[in-house]
Amino acid sequence: MRPGATITVPEADYAFGAGPLRMRVEEVVGQATHGGERWAELRGHDVRPDGSVDPRERYASVRVDGVTVVA
Repeated sequence: MRPGATITVPEADYAFGAGPLRMRVEEVVGQATHGGERWAELRGHDVRPDGSVDPRERYASVRVDGVTVVA
């Protein structure tokens, strides 16, 4: 994951939200290990189903192993 990448994350692999996360990453704010799993705190913008980007900034904590980079 690096700034500019678009990622998808299943609902079970990020906190907090409902449904899968699709996000354009602006910054990896930090990383930590919890319960033996690596987590990253990300700052970015949601990517809508039509491919447009939500202008509102959001933060998400994601389990690194659950992330798929799509662009």
